[in-house]
Amino acid sequence: MLQRDLITGLDHRHAPLLSLPSSPQYPHHHPPPSHRPAAPGTAPISEEAILDVDDAIEDEVQVSWANTLVGYILPGKPYRKQAVLEALPLAWNTRYPVVVSALSDHKYLFRFQHRNDVKNVLEEGPWSVSGNLLVLEQWRDDEDWSFKLTEFWIQISNLPIDLLSLEFAFQLTTQLGNPTVA
Repeated sequence: MLQRDLITGLDHRHAPLLSLPSSPQYPHHHPPPSHRPAAPGTAPISEEAILDVDDAIEDEVQVSWANTLVGYILPGKPYRKQAVLEALPLAWNTRYPVVVSALSDHKYLFRFQHRNDVKNVLEEGPWSVSGNLLVLEQWRDDEDWSFKLTEFWIQISNLPIDLLSLEFAFQLTTQLGNPTVA
């Protein structure tokens, strides 16, 4: 069991308990209270502000974020927020419920209860909402999601028979992106 600083979420070895969204209220990477000078006109934070967090609870929180995806819906056609909150989780056909939260315009948080549901959603994509591509990325503490890459299946019809080769397919797909061979 580790002692945790209620203000910064840091234990006394400077390991983060949780990654909190960056904001003036929760600045990242501050030293524990005993090493931090008090703000002008305030008393220093005492050792009473430290909370003991059970290792099992900490592990549960880490697993929860490991089962979280962040999605960005590329703007285009209008779509209803209700489609993201209700229809998309139904289309995914997960074994356990998915909690969906809007982060900002076109950006959503999807919290899954089981790792297999996350894996299936990522493997079954790409997904869309009202014809707009949904780009999914795994949750990261630094919140540095690029939403620049997604996988597609490409089917090209009516090619001349002499062009049906793996070499030609690879050459063609490299012009579209980074090909992978299934």
